[in-house]
Amino acid sequence: MVGVSRVPPEFQQRFDDSGDFDAAARYVRRNPETTVAEVLGRFELDLDKRDEVATLLEEIDVDSDTPPTRVGHCKVDDCDVYGGRSTSQGRIRHFGNTEIGERGWLGNPLVHEGGARDEHHAQDDVTVVATREEAVARFADLFLDAVDASHELRRTLYEDVRGGVLGGWCQSVDDDGPACHLEVVAEVADAISKRGGSE
Repeated sequence: MVGVSRVPPEFQQRFDDSGDFDAAARYVRRNPETTVAEVLGRFELDLDKRDEVATLLEEIDVDSDTPPTRVGHCKVDDCDVYGGRSTSQGRIRHFGNTEIGERGWLGNPLVHEGGARDEHHAQDDVTVVATREEAVARFADLFLDAVDASHELRRTLYEDVRGGVLGGWCQSVDDDGPACHLEVVAEVADAISKRGGSE
């Protein structure tokens, strides 16, 4: 079994106050055809970061047949897989209570207080947390445990999710924030593909 290991430190740091270089690194992973000059200018990085940006670009596998999985806004971008929560018969459907492939199956069961509505507070399998970053970090733990345990989930991520655009509500495909749980899903789908498939 090829499971996906725990979230690497560089991924966890992305949800901290880590600065412009981390934002640039995320941009490079999403846009492997970019140039050093474009990254330096877009993120207003000092020239002393030039070599680090060049190294990031070299590490990206631009020859891969599958483009990186990206996150977009379901109402703005052309999305391949809906990744938000859904509602059916008055119940919020999400990753914790929905069959793989059904609408809502990638939705985050953790909602940050700023985005929570009465129905989130009322449903026992939806957890309201203080911040968006906490919701994403806790989703990462939940999701990675599920990926490690489920061949069907790994297969679906490999076959149906990787290389596509995941549609959520947090950001458009060209945005670098705010933090979104679908960034976790995208990175895991790409990690599975880099390890040679879903087995």
